[in-house]
Amino acid sequence: MAVNNIKTKVLRLQADFQKIKESGKRQSLNRWLLLNYIKSENKNFRFGLTISKKIGSAVIRNRLKRWVREYFRKLMKSGFNPAYDFNVIFKPISTEFYKDLEYKTVETALDGF
Repeated sequence: MAVNNIKTKVLRLQADFQKIKESGKRQSLNRWLLLNYIKSENKNFRFGLTISKKIGSAVIRNRLKRWVREYFRKLMKSGFNPAYDFNVIFKPISTEFYKDLEYKTVETALDGF
């Protein structure tokens, strides 16, 4: 039995994040979520996350990371595989906002791209 386990590729190098910031395009999805992206040189889909400590505790930041990874995992499973590098940035606003945030809200915001 074949297991359809899709592994998303993650940006880790500071140089990759810097390149996306300087040369890429920026789209504000709403007042708390920003997306920077650039055409990938290696024709693969990769993403990275920028989540400040101003967002909230480690529990909240890790929850946001899990949600974004799950979102992209589902997207890749559905056949979406663009040759772009994405940096998902959560903007610091009220920490109470992020405590009450639900996965469906994050998913809807990312679908806006």
